[in-house]
Amino acid sequence: MDDFDLLNAPAAGNGVGSEEDPAAAFLAQQESEIAGIENDEGFSILDGGEVPPSLGDSGDGVINGDIHGESNGPSDAYAAISTADRLQAEPESLRKWREEQRERLEVLDANSRKQESEWKEKAKLELEEWHARQNEQLEKTKTNNSTHINHPCYRLDQAAEEAMISDLDENNPGTEWERVARLCDFNPKSIFAGFSRTMASVFELCPGRKIGGEHPCFIIAEIGQNHQGDIETAKKMIQVAKDAGADCAKFQKSELEHKFNKRALERPYNSKNSWGKTYGEHKRHLEFSHEQYRELQRFAADVGIFFTASGMDEMAVEFLHEINVPFFKVGSGDTNNFPYLEKTAKKGRPMVVSSGMQSMETMRRVYRTVKEHNPNFAILQCTSAYPLEPEDVNLRVITEYQKEFPDIPIGYSGHESGISISVAAVALGAKVLERHITLDKTWKGSDHEASLEPSELAELVRSVRLVEKALGSGIKQMLASEKACHDKLGKSVVAKVRIPKGSVLTLDMLAVKVAEPMGFPAEDIFQLVGKKVKEDIEEDESITSELVDNHGKKAKC
Repeated sequence: MDDFDLLNAPAAGNGVGSEEDPAAAFLAQQESEIAGIENDEGFSILDGGEVPPSLGDSGDGVINGDIHGESNGPSDAYAAISTADRLQAEPESLRKWREEQRERLEVLDANSRKQESEWKEKAKLELEEWHARQNEQLEKTKTNNSTHINHPCYRLDQAAEEAMISDLDENNPGTEWERVARLCDFNPKSIFAGFSRTMASVFELCPGRKIGGEHPCFIIAEIGQNHQGDIETAKKMIQVAKDAGADCAKFQKSELEHKFNKRALERPYNSKNSWGKTYGEHKRHLEFSHEQYRELQRFAADVGIFFTASGMDEMAVEFLHEINVPFFKVGSGDTNNFPYLEKTAKKGRPMVVSSGMQSMETMRRVYRTVKEHNPNFAILQCTSAYPLEPEDVNLRVITEYQKEFPDIPIGYSGHESGISISVAAVALGAKVLERHITLDKTWKGSDHEASLEPSELAELVRSVRLVEKALGSGIKQMLASEKACHDKLGKSVVAKVRIPKGSVLTLDMLAVKVAEPMGFPAEDIFQLVGKKVKEDIEEDESITSELVDNHGKKAKC
């Protein structure tokens, strides 16, 4: 018997009437609920359980584009419920999603506008500082020239000012805000190289001693462990550094159990430079205690030279921070030790970071890591070889660093023989210079051969200061020191032929010679063409301003 026949059969039993059909009751309830449902398009399930044409079967048996067979019982009603629910729920969830995205974008836009405003304000301040420095330099030049040179045709203060303005216009065209916009372009390679170097950060590396900009190169005398483990020798070397004119005496501090593992300390060390049977014994002989470091620090203060050390591990950095060294030096061995770099940068002290054994990509990462926590640091070009051969020095990296990192000072740490290469580094713009020093190059130790003896250190300092003077301001002009030569050899415009009063000057009337008295400078000869002379001018006579009409309006003088 079919299931439906069973449902329709009369109930058996005690003669009580048939009970209510549960399936029929369920369908009646569903039809009642369906009648109240409306979709987003405004239609509803019709009275009597009829489904609107848009939800029901089309005449050809196609529903929503699909071919269906006949409906079987209440399935069409369930489909209507499902479709209506979907049409109602989907727009609501989409609306909520769009609202969330709109709020999120508003927050991002606000943050972006705030950051852009901060960048522009910072760039504007930097631009104003740069202009202030240039104006200060210009005023110095004007004062110097007006004091020492008073030639009637050479007002060098005016020429210098015009040259400065012209240079600014050529190198940085556009409005002030356009210049600010260029400053907001943080791709270092896109910034004018000379301008970038001028904008490099200036900060106080040691109390009262700034580096960067126009400040003198900071010279570090690296004592390291060339003291042979003897504190009195170390004191002598501090005194040597002071007497030579270096700015700072620097050591190397290690907490050996934190720098080396046990096997490294226990390995045999049979080198000619060894101070013990194992590498650990060798290093312990050369390592000063905490109290000895404090003693050396006091000695350096007494003789008047800055004192610091490279922290060769994180615990050494903690100790150096405790004794309040003015800045941290990061040796090349820790330059790619990023946890160390981050912790050291967070201490807040200025940093000087060497770059031996590293690639440019690593140094970019070093720059980003330190810069995030500490703006006051310098990077030194360095090649870790002792002694260093000239072909491996690679001084051009200094200029590449200046392009890559234009907002920090760049320096040089050298291990070559002699002083010439280090002096050249300063000429290229090194703002920090580090060289190892020794009392005797023949002493035991791998660093002595690549170090400078006292007389060499003194000559290095003298040569660096001489080169710094020679670098000058970069403004090309005639200087006071050139006046004597100019008065003796400077050429003027003279009459090539006799020129009658009232004549209009042509080029074939004029010549250039060393003349007495000095007349119009040779560079003004073309500007004299077309001018009328006020008096007779004899052949070979100097043409001076008194002889030419309107000489002050067009001719340069």
